[in-house]
Amino acid sequence: MIRDCAGTASTSAEIYDPGTGTFALVTGNMGTGRSYHTATRLVDGTVLMTGGISATGLVRATAEVFDLGTGLFSPVGNTPTPLWAHTATLLATGRVLVTGGYSGSGWLANAEVYDPATLSFAPVGSLNTSRYLHTATRLSDGTVLITGGQNGGTFHSSAEIDDPNLTSFTTTSSTMTSVRSFHKATSLADETVLFTGGDGGSGFLASAEIYGDGDTDDDGVGNADDLCPGTAPGSVVDGFGCSFEQSVGPSGPTGPTGPTGSMGVPGQPGAPGATGATGSAGALGPTGQDGAPGAPGATGPTGPAGDVGPTGPAGQDVDPAGEKNG
Repeated sequence: MIRDCAGTASTSAEIYDPGTGTFALVTGNMGTGRSYHTATRLVDGTVLMTGGISATGLVRATAEVFDLGTGLFSPVGNTPTPLWAHTATLLATGRVLVTGGYSGSGWLANAEVYDPATLSFAPVGSLNTSRYLHTATRLSDGTVLITGGQNGGTFHSSAEIDDPNLTSFTTTSSTMTSVRSFHKATSLADETVLFTGGDGGSGFLASAEIYGDGDTDDDGVGNADDLCPGTAPGSVVDGFGCSFEQSVGPSGPTGPTGPTGSMGVPGQPGAPGATGATGSAGALGPTGQDGAPGAPGATGPTGPAGDVGPTGPAGQDVDPAGEKNG
Protein backbone atom coordinates (compact mmCIF):
# COMPACT_ATOMS: atom_id res chain seq x y z
CA MET A 1 0.00 0.00 0.00
CA ILE A 2 2.94 2.30 -0.59
CA ARG A 3 4.76 3.74 -3.53
CA ASP A 4 8.18 2.13 -3.62
CA CYS A 5 11.50 3.79 -4.45
CA ALA A 6 11.27 2.58 -8.05
CA GLY A 7 8.14 4.70 -8.56
CA THR A 8 5.70 1.77 -8.58
CA ALA A 9 2.30 2.26 -6.92
CA SER A 10 1.93 -1.12 -5.24
CA THR A 11 -1.24 -3.21 -5.02
CA SER A 12 0.11 -5.37 -2.20
CA ALA A 13 -0.86 -5.19 1.46
CA GLU A 14 0.52 -6.77 4.60
CA ILE A 15 -0.43 -7.22 8.23
CA TYR A 16 1.78 -6.52 11.25
CA ASP A 17 1.37 -8.88 14.21
CA PRO A 18 2.52 -7.23 17.46
CA GLY A 19 2.54 -10.62 19.15
CA THR A 20 5.32 -11.90 16.91
CA GLY A 21 6.75 -8.57 15.77
CA THR A 22 6.52 -9.69 12.14
CA PHE A 23 4.83 -8.62 8.89
CA ALA A 24 3.03 -10.98 6.50
CA LEU A 25 1.38 -10.41 3.12
CA VAL A 26 -2.41 -10.73 3.15
CA THR A 27 -4.23 -13.14 0.87
CA GLY A 28 -5.43 -10.63 -1.70
CA ASN A 29 -4.13 -7.49 -3.38
CA MET A 30 -5.88 -4.18 -3.86
CA GLY A 31 -7.75 -3.88 -7.12
CA THR A 32 -5.75 -0.77 -8.01
CA GLY A 33 -2.14 0.19 -7.36
CA ARG A 34 -2.12 3.46 -5.42
CA SER A 35 0.03 5.72 -3.25
CA TYR A 36 -0.75 8.93 -1.34
CA HIS A 37 -4.16 7.40 -0.61
CA THR A 38 -5.98 7.08 2.71
CA ALA A 39 -6.79 4.00 4.80
CA THR A 40 -9.49 4.38 7.47
CA ARG A 41 -10.65 1.66 9.87
CA LEU A 42 -14.44 1.47 9.97
CA VAL A 43 -16.65 0.54 12.92
CA ASP A 44 -17.06 -3.05 11.71
CA GLY A 45 -13.27 -3.56 11.55
CA THR A 46 -12.95 -3.31 7.78
CA VAL A 47 -10.61 -0.72 6.25
CA LEU A 48 -11.62 1.82 3.60
CA MET A 49 -9.02 2.85 0.96
CA THR A 50 -9.73 5.98 -1.07
CA GLY A 51 -8.06 7.83 -3.94
CA GLY A 52 -4.32 8.09 -4.45
CA ILE A 53 -2.18 8.18 -7.58
CA SER A 54 -0.91 5.46 -9.90
CA ALA A 55 2.68 4.78 -10.93
CA THR A 56 2.05 6.83 -14.07
CA GLY A 57 0.61 9.79 -12.13
CA LEU A 58 -3.05 9.00 -12.78
CA VAL A 59 -5.20 10.37 -9.92
CA ARG A 60 -7.65 7.78 -8.57
CA ALA A 61 -11.34 8.14 -7.77
CA THR A 62 -11.69 4.46 -6.91
CA ALA A 63 -12.19 3.10 -3.41
CA GLU A 64 -12.17 -0.37 -1.89
CA VAL A 65 -12.62 -2.07 1.47
CA PHE A 66 -10.31 -4.63 3.11
CA ASP A 67 -11.88 -7.46 5.14
CA LEU A 68 -9.53 -8.89 7.77
CA GLY A 69 -11.62 -12.06 8.02
CA THR A 70 -11.05 -13.03 4.38
CA GLY A 71 -7.85 -11.10 3.69
CA LEU A 72 -9.48 -9.75 0.51
CA PHE A 73 -10.32 -6.32 -0.96
CA SER A 74 -13.70 -5.44 -2.45
CA PRO A 75 -14.51 -2.37 -4.60
CA VAL A 76 -17.06 0.18 -3.41
CA GLY A 77 -18.41 3.32 -5.06
CA ASN A 78 -16.03 5.96 -6.42
CA THR A 79 -15.35 9.33 -4.84
CA PRO A 80 -17.09 12.22 -6.69
CA THR A 81 -13.69 13.64 -7.66
CA PRO A 82 -10.32 11.93 -8.23
CA LEU A 83 -8.04 12.96 -5.39
CA TRP A 84 -4.79 12.28 -3.54
CA ALA A 85 -3.02 13.79 -0.48
CA HIS A 86 -6.51 14.22 1.02
CA THR A 87 -7.85 13.15 4.43
CA ALA A 88 -10.44 10.54 5.46
CA THR A 89 -11.74 10.72 9.05
CA LEU A 90 -14.06 8.27 10.81
CA LEU A 91 -17.06 10.10 12.30
CA ALA A 92 -19.01 9.19 15.43
CA THR A 93 -21.86 8.07 13.15
CA GLY A 94 -19.67 5.43 11.51
CA ARG A 95 -19.44 7.37 8.27
CA VAL A 96 -16.17 8.78 6.86
CA LEU A 97 -15.53 12.46 6.05
CA VAL A 98 -13.17 12.98 3.08
CA THR A 99 -11.70 16.47 2.65
CA GLY A 100 -9.43 18.38 0.27
CA GLY A 101 -6.64 16.85 -1.79
CA TYR A 102 -5.33 17.38 -5.30
CA SER A 103 -7.30 16.29 -8.35
CA GLY A 104 -4.46 16.33 -10.85
CA SER A 105 -5.60 19.68 -12.22
CA GLY A 106 -6.24 21.71 -9.06
CA TRP A 107 -6.32 21.88 -5.27
CA LEU A 108 -9.64 20.86 -3.76
CA ALA A 109 -11.99 22.41 -1.22
CA ASN A 110 -14.31 19.43 -1.65
CA ALA A 111 -15.84 17.55 1.26
CA GLU A 112 -17.72 14.28 0.88
CA VAL A 113 -18.95 11.49 3.13
CA TYR A 114 -18.70 7.71 2.68
CA ASP A 115 -21.64 5.72 4.03
CA PRO A 116 -20.80 2.06 4.76
CA ALA A 117 -24.50 1.19 4.62
CA THR A 118 -24.72 2.14 0.94
CA LEU A 119 -21.02 1.66 0.03
CA SER A 120 -21.12 5.08 -1.63
CA PHE A 121 -19.87 8.67 -1.35
CA ALA A 122 -21.94 11.88 -1.36
CA PRO A 123 -20.77 15.54 -1.46
CA VAL A 124 -21.33 17.76 1.59
CA GLY A 125 -20.42 21.40 2.27
CA SER A 126 -17.12 22.74 0.92
CA LEU A 127 -14.07 23.84 2.87
CA ASN A 128 -13.42 27.58 3.11
CA THR A 129 -9.87 27.03 1.82
CA SER A 130 -8.68 24.54 -0.77
CA ARG A 131 -5.88 22.46 0.68
CA TYR A 132 -3.94 19.21 0.41
CA LEU A 133 -1.28 17.59 2.61
CA HIS A 134 -3.37 18.87 5.54
CA THR A 135 -4.74 17.09 8.64
CA ALA A 136 -8.28 16.30 9.79
CA THR A 137 -8.85 15.24 13.41
CA ARG A 138 -12.11 14.24 15.07
CA LEU A 139 -12.64 16.17 18.31
CA SER A 140 -14.36 14.94 21.46
CA ASP A 141 -17.64 16.63 20.48
CA GLY A 142 -17.72 14.73 17.16
CA THR A 143 -16.75 17.64 14.93
CA VAL A 144 -13.63 17.50 12.73
CA LEU A 145 -10.77 20.00 12.90
CA ILE A 146 -9.00 20.58 9.53
CA THR A 147 -5.60 22.32 9.71
CA GLY A 148 -2.80 23.61 7.51
CA GLY A 149 -1.80 22.09 4.20
CA GLN A 150 -1.10 24.03 1.04
CA ASN A 151 -2.40 24.88 -2.41
CA GLY A 152 0.22 25.59 -5.00
CA GLY A 153 3.02 27.52 -3.33
CA THR A 154 0.79 28.89 -0.55
CA PHE A 155 1.21 27.22 2.84
CA HIS A 156 -1.58 27.52 5.39
CA SER A 157 -1.75 28.17 9.14
CA SER A 158 -5.56 28.42 9.00
CA ALA A 159 -7.97 25.86 10.41
CA GLU A 160 -11.68 25.13 10.12
CA ILE A 161 -14.26 22.91 11.81
CA ASP A 162 -17.28 21.21 10.29
CA ASP A 163 -20.70 21.67 11.84
CA PRO A 164 -22.49 18.64 13.35
CA ASN A 165 -24.70 18.29 10.25
CA LEU A 166 -21.74 18.39 7.82
CA THR A 167 -23.39 21.17 5.83
CA SER A 168 -20.75 23.85 6.37
CA PHE A 169 -17.28 24.54 7.73
CA THR A 170 -16.32 27.42 10.01
CA THR A 171 -12.85 28.98 10.09
CA THR A 172 -11.44 28.99 13.63
CA SER A 173 -10.84 32.32 15.34
CA SER A 174 -7.16 31.55 15.87
CA THR A 175 -4.58 30.03 13.54
CA MET A 176 -1.61 27.79 14.09
CA THR A 177 1.55 29.56 15.23
CA SER A 178 3.30 28.33 12.06
CA VAL A 179 2.22 27.48 8.55
CA ARG A 180 2.34 23.69 8.31
CA SER A 181 1.93 21.22 5.47
CA PHE A 182 2.52 17.45 5.59
CA HIS A 183 2.46 17.70 9.40
CA LYS A 184 0.94 15.32 11.96
CA ALA A 185 -2.04 15.78 14.29
CA THR A 186 -2.60 13.54 17.31
CA SER A 187 -5.56 13.54 19.73
CA LEU A 188 -4.39 13.57 23.36
CA ALA A 189 -6.03 12.11 26.45
CA ASP A 190 -7.07 15.57 27.74
CA GLU A 191 -9.07 16.17 24.52
CA THR A 192 -6.52 18.60 23.06
CA VAL A 193 -4.76 17.98 19.74
CA LEU A 194 -0.98 17.97 19.31
CA PHE A 195 0.48 19.22 16.01
CA THR A 196 4.08 18.37 15.18
CA GLY A 197 6.59 19.12 12.45
CA GLY A 198 5.69 19.51 8.79
CA ASP A 199 6.89 21.69 5.95
CA GLY A 200 6.89 25.39 6.82
CA GLY A 201 7.39 26.57 3.25
CA SER A 202 11.03 27.49 3.77
CA GLY A 203 12.15 24.32 5.55
CA PHE A 204 11.03 21.41 7.70
CA LEU A 205 9.76 22.24 11.19
CA ALA A 206 10.82 20.84 14.57
CA SER A 207 8.18 22.87 16.45
CA ALA A 208 4.99 21.59 18.07
CA GLU A 209 1.78 23.21 19.31
CA ILE A 210 -1.52 22.25 20.92
CA TYR A 211 -5.13 23.06 20.04
CA GLY A 212 -7.89 23.02 22.67
CA ASP A 213 -11.29 24.54 23.34
CA GLY A 214 -10.31 26.34 26.57
CA ASP A 215 -12.09 23.75 28.72
CA THR A 216 -10.11 20.55 28.38
CA ASP A 217 -11.60 19.02 31.53
CA ASP A 218 -15.19 19.80 30.43
CA ASP A 219 -16.13 21.51 33.69
CA GLY A 220 -17.73 24.40 31.85
CA VAL A 221 -15.00 26.98 32.44
CA GLY A 222 -11.45 27.62 31.31
CA ASN A 223 -9.35 27.63 34.44
CA ALA A 224 -6.14 26.34 36.02
CA ASP A 225 -7.21 22.78 35.26
CA ASP A 226 -6.91 23.57 31.55
CA LEU A 227 -3.35 24.92 31.46
CA CYS A 228 -1.08 24.45 28.47
CA PRO A 229 1.66 21.95 29.25
CA GLY A 230 5.14 23.47 29.29
CA THR A 231 3.95 27.10 29.03
CA ALA A 232 3.49 30.07 31.33
CA PRO A 233 1.22 29.69 34.36
CA GLY A 234 -2.26 30.93 33.50
CA SER A 235 -2.04 30.08 29.78
CA VAL A 236 -5.32 28.34 29.00
CA VAL A 237 -5.65 26.12 25.95
CA ASP A 238 -8.03 28.15 23.81
CA GLY A 239 -7.77 27.68 20.08
CA PHE A 240 -4.13 27.51 19.06
CA GLY A 241 -3.02 29.59 22.06
CA CYS A 242 -0.67 26.95 23.36
CA SER A 243 2.66 26.46 21.61
CA PHE A 244 5.78 24.70 22.81
CA GLU A 245 7.73 27.58 21.28
CA GLN A 246 5.79 30.08 23.42
CA SER A 247 8.01 31.96 25.88
CA VAL A 248 7.57 31.27 29.57
CA GLY A 249 6.44 34.14 31.82
CA PRO A 250 8.44 35.59 34.74
CA SER A 251 9.24 33.28 37.61
CA GLY A 252 7.12 33.48 40.75
CA PRO A 253 8.52 34.04 44.25
CA THR A 254 10.76 31.38 45.69
CA GLY A 255 8.83 28.88 47.77
CA PRO A 256 9.84 27.63 51.22
CA THR A 257 12.70 25.19 51.50
CA GLY A 258 11.49 21.65 51.43
CA PRO A 259 12.53 18.91 53.86
CA THR A 260 15.91 17.29 53.47
CA GLY A 261 15.73 14.39 51.11
CA SER A 262 16.68 10.90 52.12
CA MET A 263 20.14 9.60 51.40
CA GLY A 264 20.55 8.35 47.91
CA VAL A 265 21.48 4.81 46.98
CA PRO A 266 25.27 4.27 47.11
CA GLY A 267 26.88 4.42 43.73
CA GLN A 268 28.46 1.43 42.06
CA PRO A 269 32.22 0.93 42.58
CA GLY A 270 34.35 2.70 40.02
CA ALA A 271 36.21 0.86 37.31
CA PRO A 272 39.86 -0.12 38.05
CA GLY A 273 42.38 2.61 37.23
CA ALA A 274 44.70 2.34 34.26
CA THR A 275 48.13 0.68 34.68
CA GLY A 276 50.79 3.18 35.78
CA ALA A 277 53.81 4.07 33.60
CA THR A 278 57.06 2.02 33.93
CA GLY A 279 59.41 3.49 36.59
CA SER A 280 62.96 4.70 35.73
CA ALA A 281 65.99 2.42 36.35
CA GLY A 282 67.51 2.52 39.90
CA ALA A 283 71.11 3.79 40.61
CA LEU A 284 74.08 1.31 40.75
CA GLY A 285 74.78 -0.17 44.22
CA PRO A 286 78.31 0.06 45.99
CA THR A 287 81.15 -2.28 44.90
CA GLY A 288 81.14 -5.56 46.87
CA GLN A 289 84.16 -6.73 49.09
CA ASP A 290 86.61 -9.51 48.04
CA GLY A 291 85.49 -12.91 49.10
CA ALA A 292 87.54 -15.10 51.59
CA PRO A 293 90.19 -17.47 50.10
CA GLY A 294 88.90 -20.83 49.18
CA ALA A 295 89.79 -24.04 51.12
CA PRO A 296 92.76 -26.18 49.84
CA GLY A 297 91.85 -28.62 47.21
CA ALA A 298 91.64 -32.34 48.01
CA THR A 299 94.78 -34.62 47.61
CA GLY A 300 94.98 -35.98 44.12
CA PRO A 301 95.21 -39.76 43.40
CA THR A 302 98.56 -41.64 43.68
CA GLY A 303 100.48 -41.46 40.44
CA PRO A 304 101.70 -44.68 38.57
CA ALA A 305 105.05 -46.38 39.54
CA GLY A 306 108.12 -45.05 37.80
CA ASP A 307 110.08 -47.15 35.19
CA VAL A 308 113.06 -49.24 36.43
CA GLY A 309 116.36 -47.48 35.68
CA PRO A 310 119.16 -49.15 33.56
CA THR A 311 121.64 -51.66 35.14
CA GLY A 312 124.86 -50.04 36.31
CA PRO A 313 128.42 -51.36 35.36
CA ALA A 314 129.91 -54.30 37.19
CA GLY A 315 132.03 -53.38 40.26
CA GLN A 316 135.65 -54.50 40.88
CA ASP A 317 136.55 -56.83 43.72
CA VAL A 318 138.18 -55.00 46.61
CA ASP A 319 140.56 -56.58 49.01
CA PRO A 320 139.41 -56.35 52.49
CA ALA A 321 142.69 -54.82 53.28
CA GLY A 322 142.00 -52.22 50.78
CA GLU A 323 144.32 -53.44 48.07
CA LYS A 324 143.44 -54.45 44.60
CA ASN A 325 143.69 -58.01 43.61
CA GLY A 326 146.54 -58.76 41.35
